[in-house]
Amino acid sequence: QKQGALLIVALNNLAMVIDACGRDAAEDAVLRLMQAVRGILAPDDVVERLHRDQFGIVLATSSAPDTQATALDIH
Repeated sequence: QKQGALLIVALNNLAMVIDACGRDAAEDAVLRLMQAVRGILAPDDVVERLHRDQFGIVLATSSAPDTQATALDIH
């Protein structure tokens, strides 16, 4: 049975990237990461930034095994 799923992804150590490389470089890295995540999602899925270091990913139709596989792909 297919149903929707919500994944919350937190980026570890983003503050260290900001300290080492600056805000602009960290923001660029975050945007590139979001683009990469969009590349592995289905067309109906959505990824949006929730906070500076958090994303929400809505899998429109996903079984539990598919959701787990997607989470592992993102990890």
